[in-house]
Amino acid sequence: MDAETNRKTTTYSDALNRIGDCYFSNRNFEMAEDYYSKAETANPSKSDYALFQAAYVAGLSKNYQSKISKLEKLIAMYPKSEYADDAYYEMGRSYLMMNNDTKAIDAFRQLIAKYPNSVNARKAALETGLEYFNNKDYNNAITSFKYVIEKYPGSEEASTALESLETVYIESNNVSDYMAYTKKLGLNTAGNGIAREDSLTYIAAEKQYINDNLSKAIAGFKAYLAKFCPGGKYCLQAQNYLADSYYRTDDKVNALASYQDLLKKTPNIYAEDAALRAAGIAYDQKNYAAALDYFKQLQTLSPSTVNQDVAKLGVLRCSYFLNDNATTIQIAGDILSETRPDANVKSEARYNRAKALLATGKNDEAATDLKILSEDTRTAFGSEAKYLLADVYFKTNKANEAEKEVLDFAKKNTPYPYWLARSFVLLADIYVKRGDDFQAKQYLLSLQKNYTTADDIQTMINDRLTAISQREKQKIIN
Repeated sequence: MDAETNRKTTTYSDALNRIGDCYFSNRNFEMAEDYYSKAETANPSKSDYALFQAAYVAGLSKNYQSKISKLEKLIAMYPKSEYADDAYYEMGRSYLMMNNDTKAIDAFRQLIAKYPNSVNARKAALETGLEYFNNKDYNNAITSFKYVIEKYPGSEEASTALESLETVYIESNNVSDYMAYTKKLGLNTAGNGIAREDSLTYIAAEKQYINDNLSKAIAGFKAYLAKFCPGGKYCLQAQNYLADSYYRTDDKVNALASYQDLLKKTPNIYAEDAALRAAGIAYDQKNYAAALDYFKQLQTLSPSTVNQDVAKLGVLRCSYFLNDNATTIQIAGDILSETRPDANVKSEARYNRAKALLATGKNDEAATDLKILSEDTRTAFGSEAKYLLADVYFKTNKANEAEKEVLDFAKKNTPYPYWLARSFVLLADIYVKRGDDFQAKQYLLSLQKNYTTADDIQTMINDRLTAISQREKQKIIN
């Protein structure tokens, strides 16, 4: 036999393949591919192995397009080759490496259709489901995973598919369908099924919450609470996350109701935050009575000095708005006795206490706070306090002290002209009380001319001028 004839024998091509295998084992992929190509050329009618190996080596070198071309050639030339199912699988894997999911899934589908009993078909069916899942095509992912579970029961791929199916149902927040499916497969007993469904239903909702899919999280937590609570494993967590989801979507009505449900289960680890949030919502809604209760709960629940300060300030403001003078006086005293609150908070506490003391007829005690506040008439509290202090003196028959306060106020700068104007009206009242209508009238006329803001000051001026005018006319008649 001459050399040329020898090159065309099966033995010769097999020898080339074996040399290629040796290079492949030694990871000399360039030489391996060269010998596989020589084997393919030497005996084209028996080159399916050489083509497959050459394609595989090209893939190891990350030359995926070359790998795919060789595999397509193998399938076209040898449709009944024992390597055909491997070729479809490796082609699908190559397309995945090239981020071409559509062609990858198409290759896997051809493999499943043509070689349904192949080991590669099981792997391809599972990979198809995983690709759909990665692309968030949950419906096709579910169909693919169910195919693996039902077509190849007991296989490793079926076990992986079942785990993946659980994840898909959790991601899509549809645990009830998963539990129905596993029940159909006979995979859970009644007791274990309920416990498992409890956990999965919560996990599915929690995942939506973590991913900021808050509308889905709300639906999931509501479903969990309705089905498993009280008595469920995650009732408190679900209630807390439901409340926070409502809060973050600005549904304050449902958020408040959810925080109220948490507070009904006090003590619990979420109660402090629930009281804080509930107080804030009620306060913003101007429901001061409810807010006062929540701020008081926060005082009781919180070991945090920060939240304690928030709670006390909340109690101070709510009691003030509700005209709850006793509570205002008490909480203001607590705030003023501490070193933590800043100057603004202390000024507010002193102001609220002074107003509450005035409302309860404790003028002397109120005056103590008003004197301190009135030292700075550049603030809203200080400016009003200056007027109120003069008014207290006037009402307690200390007209001279009242006049001094008004005149002192006039010398100071204030960005609050209303309270300065009120003080001049009061000064007119002082002169009227002394029987000096002339001086009172001069102050009122000057104020009428210079104070142009449209508020109740002009009404006060006009009422007093009218009264003076009537007295002047009465004197003329007499």
